[in-house]
Amino acid sequence: MLLESLLIFFVLLAVFSYLRFHNDSHSWFRYCWLLLSGASCAAAVGVKYMGVFSYLMLVGVASLHTWNLIGDRTVSHLSVCVQCVCRVVCLLVVPVLLYVFWFYVHLTLLHRSGPHDQLMSSSFQASLEVTHTHTRTHIQVRGHTLTRW
Repeated sequence: MLLESLLIFFVLLAVFSYLRFHNDSHSWFRYCWLLLSGASCAAAVGVKYMGVFSYLMLVGVASLHTWNLIGDRTVSHLSVCVQCVCRVVCLLVVPVLLYVFWFYVHLTLLHRSGPHDQLMSSSFQASLEVTHTHTRTHIQVRGHTLTRW
């Protein structure tokens, strides 16, 4: 329930910023809108995996606009190449890097055991540091070590 509002915010921010990028055709500031669109897509996917569908929709719209730009004979080849590179970097590379970066931060900072560790695999639980509130007891049963929380 609480995550849907964040998901809606980031999806609408991504769509709004892409539309601002697409409608502002003669400014270098428009690439800031494209970068914000990519970062918002990464945040939407990070909030909830349902954001992938919005991200794919935005990439589809951007690829359609890029295809129309490639077929436009009034635009120079250099401008088309710059546009394509900027769109690939801002809509494909930046969202993936931001998503992986936040996973790295999450797993680096949260390395201690907690109350809901039993939901994770036993190998992941073994890699966590034990806090003083959550102690582990090891039980030896027929050559196998069992961990009890």
